[in-house]
Amino acid sequence: MLFSNPHRAPGVLKSSAFIQSSPKSFMNDLVLAKSLAMTAPELLFELKSKVTPANFNTANDSIKMFSLKALSEILAINVAYDESGGIFSRDKKWAKMIEEDGSLFHNQLKAAAAGDVVASKLPVILSAIAMKETLSSAMSRGESISRNMKLKIQNATNGVLDDMEDSFKKSLKKDFKETYNKAYEFKAVHNPFFIPEPTNPNNF
Repeated sequence: MLFSNPHRAPGVLKSSAFIQSSPKSFMNDLVLAKSLAMTAPELLFELKSKVTPANFNTANDSIKMFSLKALSEILAINVAYDESGGIFSRDKKWAKMIEEDGSLFHNQLKAAAAGDVVASKLPVILSAIAMKETLSSAMSRGESISRNMKLKIQNATNGVLDDMEDSFKKSLKKDFKETYNKAYEFKAVHNPFFIPEPTNPNNF
């Protein structure tokens, strides 16, 4: 599966996924293609209806898809930033896009999770915790991702994700302690692909 990069291809207005299928896997790939075509608001609607504190310990395909599409946007911006100049002359507008473009998947989930922590918002808050885990871990440890990440884009993304988490973490822990504990225990089960565990320096 490949994603087009709208920041590199003239005339391409948004990222699209390309899937190579076969007669044997066609039906499964068709379901995947439909999910990949969903917009952020459509996937947010799914998160609100399908994610609960009770089922958060089980991998959720809607969370996986949201995180995957968020990551694909960040990687596309990372490539555009890398190709915008030399080490000291790259265009900083790409980092600002990560922080300020409200149409990006990660910023749409950040906006949905902001504000008072109430029971009706737990599905998006739980999804935000899982997305932060996927994006931060993929950028720092993901195979073929981490080595290509530019520090400026990685720091900008982590800054947005930290701000998102700061907006709800204390209230979630105070008012929904059991859900808080479950969220941080099982956040990694929603990674859409394998990401190695952090290396413990004490093991060396």
